[in-house]
Amino acid sequence: MVVSAAGGWSGVQLRNVQDAQKPRPVSAAKVPGPDAPKSNQLAFNRDGSLPAGATEDSAVRLGSVAEPERPYLAESFRAFGDAVDDAVMSGPHGRYMVTASGGIAAAWDLGDIPEIVADATGMACRSASGGFDRDDWKKQIPDIPFRQTCPKG
Repeated sequence: MVVSAAGGWSGVQLRNVQDAQKPRPVSAAKVPGPDAPKSNQLAFNRDGSLPAGATEDSAVRLGSVAEPERPYLAESFRAFGDAVDDAVMSGPHGRYMVTASGGIAAAWDLGDIPEIVADATGMACRSASGGFDRDDWKKQIPDIPFRQTCPKG
C-alpha cells in the first residue's frame, strides 16, 4: 500500500502496489472545502497507519489509514502562523512529532492518537462497554433494525 499527497491536491490517496506496473487506487481522503490547503510534506508513524500532512495553511492533519478502504481525518491542529514546511514522527508508536516552519521547530506529544487510530473500532467499543445489546437498541433506536456494532468477546 502506498499513501501519497499528490502536488496540488488537498488530502491523501491510497494505492495498492502489489503489481508495481499497475498501481490500483484503493481510496482517498480529501480535506473538504473549496479552499482546502495543499500538503507540503507527509510523515508517517512506525506502522504507517497515521500519516501527518504538513500543510500550507499552518496546520498539521493526522489521517488514519489503518483501514485502507476507509481513511479518515483523525486530528487537525494549527502548528504555526505560516505554512508548515516539514513534519517528522518518531518515538514508540509514533507518539511524538516534530514540525518546522520558517526555521522554527516545535515538538508535539500526540498522546493516545496513534493507539486510537490503530484500533478505532476497538477503542470505541471498549469506551461504550461493548455497544448496545438487542434490548438497549430497541429502547434507544427502535426504528432501525438491530445490528451488532461491536465484536463479541
